Amino acid sequence: MLADLDQTVSEQKGFVLNDRVTMLRSLWRTELQCPEILPYQEGLVNTIKKALEAQQDSIDDAVSSQNELEYFTNVLYQTEIDQIRYSLTQYLRVRILKIERQLDYIAGDIHSLDQLATHEKNFVTRLNNLSQAFFEDALSSRLSPNCQDMFSRNEDRYQDSVPDFNAFVFCQALVDVGELNVGGERYASLSQGDILVVRYDKIREAIFEGKFQLL
Repeated sequence: MLADLDQTVSEQKGFVLNDRVTMLRSLWRTELQCPEILPYQEGLVNTIKKALEAQQDSIDDAVSSQNELEYFTNVLYQTEIDQIRYSLTQYLRVRILKIERQLDYIAGDIHSLDQLATHEKNFVTRLNNLSQAFFEDALSSRLSPNCQDMFSRNEDRYQDSVPDFNAFVFCQALVDVGELNVGGERYASLSQGDILVVRYDKIREAIFEGKFQLL
């Protein structure tokens, strides 16, 4: 699920809710529930964007049609496109909000930075620079030297931005996982479709491998 996708989406007029759109909504839900930032799916996002643009052009060309049946058919297509565009927007929005919330952690963690798209990395750099400049101007420069030293050693902001890897999450197996350690000496045998409540750190690696989606 977390690997880039390279196949070409059909640009036929009847844009259907295919596997890619289903995957997008799964990625959105998983990103929303995941404590940390997950790999950006550039291949999937770009493919869906291109398909939406092609379908939108087709509908726009038919807007002036006097054929009543074709008009209402295009209204249905437009509704479906709007729903897919909403899912795509929400997926991107969830990532930006998570970056803002975990800025200090992500900016200093190579693994997290590797999960970002180029434009997201640029956003992290700009936002981090603005945050540092504001902190120095609004706080440090207006405090006594002793207080400035205290704030320079203060790690509260960083700690607040660290993901909670021990958080409990609802997950669903996308493949036959087999035996999974769910804590201590407890194991669960999971088949495709099984749902489990477990600490995130127990399935973290499997999430990145695409074996689970979060609910």
